Amino acid sequence: MKRFLILAVAAVAALALSGCGSHERDASKEAALIAGIHAIQAAVFLEAGAFDRTRGDPYPDPSGVAEPTLRKHLDYWPTNPYTNEPMVQGTGPGDFTYTLGTGGTSYRLVGYGEGGRVVVTVNAP
Repeated sequence: MKRFLILAVAAVAALALSGCGSHERDASKEAALIAGIHAIQAAVFLEAGAFDRTRGDPYPDPSGVAEPTLRKHLDYWPTNPYTNEPMVQGTGPGDFTYTLGTGGTSYRLVGYGEGGRVVVTVNAP
C-alpha cells in the first residue's frame, strides 16, 4: 500500500512539473509542495483507519499531524521545498495547516507557497 501511495504522489508531482514554463523554479517548488501535502493526506487517512470510514473513527488531532506520529505510514516524510527541512505545520512557504472539523469526522489540509499564498487545499469528509 505504501508503495502505491508513493507512486501516486510521484505521478501528481510529475504531472505538475510537466506544465512548467518561465516560472519553472516556483512551479517545481509548488509541485513538490503539492506532492508533500498528498503524502501527508495519505498518512492521515492511514492513521485514522480511514479506509473504513463506516466505523466513524475520528481523524487525528492536529498535534498528531507531524513527522514523529505519521512517519510510520510513509517511506519518507515530505521535505519543505523552500527550506529543505521536513514539512511542519505553519503558514510559511512550504508549510501546511491541518484543521480538524467538528467531531473529528472531517479535516482541512492546506499547503502554502511564497508570501503565504495557498497552493493546495484538501478537504476530507
